[in-house]
Amino acid sequence: MTRTLEELDREHFTDDELREIRQEALAAVMELNLKALRKEIGLTQQELADRLEMAQAQVSHIENRDDFLLSTLRRYVEALGGDIEMFATFGEKRIKLSGI
Repeated sequence: MTRTLEELDREHFTDDELREIRQEALAAVMELNLKALRKEIGLTQQELADRLEMAQAQVSHIENRDDFLLSTLRRYVEALGGDIEMFATFGEKRIKLSGI
């Protein structure tokens, strides 16, 4: 008898456990640092620097920092063709922040 992964999961985990496992798995898959994000998009540092109208060394500096301004992150992501969304999380509650 062939069973789906969903059927096997339901035999071994509660709905709450499955929800938590899925959230952790999605977070692990989607967590990329800026350098990995740029590479995933398929741009070199120089190509991104050209879009940002800055030197390649500045892009390298941004990618290797642990802390940067939200405006810097927004410019970086927008230059990749993306957009920034911010959320505040309180346990199970997730609130999208606007005007940031």
